[in-house]
Amino acid sequence: MRLKTFSAPTTAEAMQLVRDEIGDDAIIVSTHRDTDGEAVRIIVSMVETGVETGGETGTNGPADAALCQGNLLSRDSIEILSLAAPGFENPDLAPAAAEVIADRLAEGPVRLDVYETVCRVLSHHGAPGAMTERLAHAAATKVVRDPAVALASAMDAEFTFQPVPSTRDSRPLMLIGPPGGGKTLTTAKLAARGVMAGHSVGVVTTDAKRAGAIEQLAAFTRVLKIDLQTAATPSELVEAVVRLDEHDAVYIDSAAVNPFLNSDMSALKGLIRATGADPLLVLPAGGDALEAADMGQAFADAGAGRMIVTRLDLTRRLGGVLAAAERSRLSFSGVSTTPRVSKGLNPISAVSLARLVMPDAMPKPETEDRQAPARMAGDAS
Repeated sequence: MRLKTFSAPTTAEAMQLVRDEIGDDAIIVSTHRDTDGEAVRIIVSMVETGVETGGETGTNGPADAALCQGNLLSRDSIEILSLAAPGFENPDLAPAAAEVIADRLAEGPVRLDVYETVCRVLSHHGAPGAMTERLAHAAATKVVRDPAVALASAMDAEFTFQPVPSTRDSRPLMLIGPPGGGKTLTTAKLAARGVMAGHSVGVVTTDAKRAGAIEQLAAFTRVLKIDLQTAATPSELVEAVVRLDEHDAVYIDSAAVNPFLNSDMSALKGLIRATGADPLLVLPAGGDALEAADMGQAFADAGAGRMIVTRLDLTRRLGGVLAAAERSRLSFSGVSTTPRVSKGLNPISAVSLARLVMPDAMPKPETEDRQAPARMAGDAS
């Protein structure tokens, strides 16, 4: 086996070079941008046929036989191949490379058009390169030929989805997050959903410093006829939670914190410990992927296991959201697409996440359109 590199200013141009020389059955080993950012390099395996193996005309050996099936290689494989190329002549690396390729063989054939489409879409969203390549590879090995459906299947394996129930377990739900994430409006939407479902709901706010924060939440709770408690200290918060203990659901609207400031995060962790609350991250979409990943990890370290994504009505690129979920392993619990409390929060799944990433490729099913007015579609501002 030989490896050949195709280089061009963009992924699309590099892919076209591959197609022109090898065709749609090309076996992509890796796709990456040069360190100077001026060119995209695609490494492709060049399988030599017509060599006698075991009395039959075929490939150069088990590694090439696997490659002939049209499999993409993982990042680990790329590192091995970059050391072993050309031809796996290094005897120490050849068995490892062949084993990795054999593992890829079990994942099924690759479709270059799906790989290219998913790479292009995720790159547009600003998703991290490693995740883009991994999702593109996973999508391209699916049986389906539709890139959007294949991406949904890949996302189902990559991410987890866990909706917020309308009633609690033994713990109150504490909404946490950075400034401007939409915690107060998300709290109002969750509370409204509970009331509409016939549950008794209690709300506590600790956001006493932000101008108008308590008044904003009080306006919503008055309309919903919900008991609103305020707490300025951890002890007051514990007392408020105890007073609401008989309610079906209790939501705590916490003050915004800087996830990169130790004092803020220490204070937040203290509130979570004092109340035994279940922390839920409210993350605004649209941020830089690396920053969002760091932010998601910081809140995960504070105890969050799920997140609601907001500000989708103001965001066109979701790379930051995907990066946060990947780094922190936070589950998607819902999304917000409007500032209207009456519209609530939208549920999220692998299919609907892929639809957000590729909106023109996946039309909404009729059943979803009919149910839309009854669903809660969240806010993000």
